[in-house]
Amino acid sequence: MIRGLEPGDAPACDAIVASLPYHFGDEHGRELCAAAVREQAGLVATGAGAPVAFLTWRPWYAAAAEITWMAVHARERRRGIGRMLVDAFLAGLGPGVRYAVETTLSEATPEPGAQDGYAGTRTFWRRCGFEPVLDPAGWWNEANQAVVMVQRLGR
Repeated sequence: MIRGLEPGDAPACDAIVASLPYHFGDEHGRELCAAAVREQAGLVATGAGAPVAFLTWRPWYAAAAEITWMAVHARERRRGIGRMLVDAFLAGLGPGVRYAVETTLSEATPEPGAQDGYAGTRTFWRRCGFEPVLDPAGWWNEANQAVVMVQRLGR
């Protein structure tokens, strides 16, 4: 079931993040994510009554909304839960929103020894209809380059 993110969901969201040490290995990033689940709008996917995945978002101008954080618990990945969250997010956007924006780790960032790493994450976002449009060098930090991905909504 997909429902709105509630204040009481924050500890469960923190546990979801903790289950993904490769993708949430940066302490500052974990702090920003923790703040987002406590302050931003969002959605959670539940299983057996407890959150197993979440997505947070914020509006950018009247025409765009950004997915700021999303995570699916390690034991629940590859079951379509992330796609359900993205679809619910997109379906809930108002008619004036014409662009959905998502930022993840760029392929320009080396990931030596990563089995799936962020290649799988970027593939997920492409399958959800997002396209890479900008690699702003140095936007996140020296070691991790971001890629901005956008979906133009048919509204």
